[in-house]
Amino acid sequence: MTRRAIYLTPGDGQPDASLEKGLKEAGCQVQVTRSLTEALQLLRTPAAPAAGEGHTCTDGKASVDDRVALLVASVRAGAIPLLTLLREQGVPIPATLVFDEDGNDVHTIIRALQLGVREYVLASDPEVQRRLSARLMVERAGVDSAEPEKPAAASHVATAAAPEAATVDWDPIGRVIRVGDKFARLSSVEGRIFDLLLANRGHTVPVQELVSGVLMHANVDTGIGARRLRPHVMRLRRKLEGFSSGGMRIVNMRGTGYVLI
Repeated sequence: MTRRAIYLTPGDGQPDASLEKGLKEAGCQVQVTRSLTEALQLLRTPAAPAAGEGHTCTDGKASVDDRVALLVASVRAGAIPLLTLLREQGVPIPATLVFDEDGNDVHTIIRALQLGVREYVLASDPEVQRRLSARLMVERAGVDSAEPEKPAAASHVATAAAPEAATVDWDPIGRVIRVGDKFARLSSVEGRIFDLLLANRGHTVPVQELVSGVLMHANVDTGIGARRLRPHVMRLRRKLEGFSSGGMRIVNMRGTGYVLI
């Protein structure tokens, strides 16, 4: 099944080259639009023939009916208003990657997470990270649509004993947590948070260490970094709550950092 990425970018801008490259690497067709109205129409009718500017990253042999729409949207181009309109009009929100050129407004991040955004990528993220985020979003969307039973365990899976009888299996490359017969996939930021907390389980990880290691902003103000980090921790915490037998909980050590217990 061919996947088609609808990329909403500002009217005076171009798609981010690294994100576009990641979509191509995943064999995705990229359809660029600079209009909120056109993007909305394309998502309402994902099986319609491609309209507007775009280019194909596959061999082009798949029929239009086989295309599944994904969404990559810039904050400046109106990513949040578009997602809000989709929800208000009852249009299913597809797997979505939001590209934030500024990354200074924590409320934008929180709103995006509330709307079910799969990936939230900052322009200041390294190019390789932005490319990988786009590629993995496409690949995970393919796995999700195939109604997976359980994700295959990778050879590099790290195992940590939970306080209760259950065992926590963590795949840092695929960003999959499995406890018994339950599993959860994490976003790139959530994965880095969990990886760092799991490696230091039972010990507090300082906020500054999380900001530099997770958000990859070594010189950012601690207060600003903590605000950017908080919505990702909240979303990760909700996912961990789904493992009733895993005994995992993230505790906020006020004024210090976070600890996984």
